Amino acid sequence: MRREGTKNYYYVNSDETQWRELKDLMNYIYEIVQDVNCSKNEEENF
Repeated sequence: MRREGTKNYYYVNSDETQWRELKDLMNYIYEIVQDVNCSKNEEENF
């Protein structure tokens, strides 16, 4: 982060490990949402 007066400038790190971990987290969340939706649809069909 770089500061100029009251402004803060943030930079994105290009470290692939952090991006991979973020991608894995998003994929995990997506799978959970899909499972919940499938369960909900199955309950509605009964």
